[in-house]
Amino acid sequence: MMTQMTRRELALSLSLVGASFLLASTPVARAGDLEQIAALESVARAAYAERNFDQAILALTEIIKLAPSEPRYLEMRADASVDKKAFVEGIRDYRAAIALLGDDTIDKARVLSQVGLALEGLDRWDEAIESYNQSLELANALGNDRDPYLLNSLGNCYASVGDWSKARTFYIESANSFQRSRAIDISMQKRLDGAIFSFSNAVLMDAQIGDLDEAAIVKRMQDLARRAPGSADMRAALAAMYWSAGEQEKAEASWEFACNNIAVGCAKYEDFDWLRRVRRWPPVMVRRMEAFVKLDRDGS
Repeated sequence: MMTQMTRRELALSLSLVGASFLLASTPVARAGDLEQIAALESVARAAYAERNFDQAILALTEIIKLAPSEPRYLEMRADASVDKKAFVEGIRDYRAAIALLGDDTIDKARVLSQVGLALEGLDRWDEAIESYNQSLELANALGNDRDPYLLNSLGNCYASVGDWSKARTFYIESANSFQRSRAIDISMQKRLDGAIFSFSNAVLMDAQIGDLDEAAIVKRMQDLARRAPGSADMRAALAAMYWSAGEQEKAEASWEFACNNIAVGCAKYEDFDWLRRVRRWPPVMVRRMEAFVKLDRDGS
């Protein structure tokens, strides 16, 4: 069953190894401190797993005092800060970690992608775009493919500033990249889900841009809904499109299927703030969804 990619999945690179809480390295510290660091790291990992981010941050702060030149602990503390939505603190730690990393390393590319994620949390879209591009360029210079998660994130950022065409370009590149991906740490199902999600984002941009005939947009949405039977997204979008076109029975049937036959249901699509800010549907699609939910034909 296809699930929506999380913000962290969208920003953390497959080819860049993944979250720093899974990394291991030898800390740069005095030999006498190693045992204390190991104990504190165990506390931090357990707290992070339980989503007790404050406790994880406290333990990591003590580690950083003992090993101030080890970038991974700064990165780990930044991860915990971002997950508790303390984005400013997270960015500060990510940038401190970058300052300790080599200029041309895959670790630096990974941390730059995480800076982009944190900047998105602050709605600092232009800065997030710059950080994601720096990550992609560095990874590419080191022989890595352009990462599909980061490409989708760039699409999100451009959509957030209203550059629908550029957003669509990155969504399509992301979808194609997912389909080509042969990374050993991504399953075939995740590649398929990622591709469908990015293609879904692209067709939503098509609806906003208005260059395509709406029948062609509906056809693409139908194809995506068939490819992802466990996703409510395109079925909700089809309900909005059908309603806008005056095809009320089709709209109701698509909506009922999403609500009653898909595990995640359709309730979130009645939350228009979520639809705009989190799912990031473009304005024309949000208006159509709102018109359908409110049964207001004049709003389409």
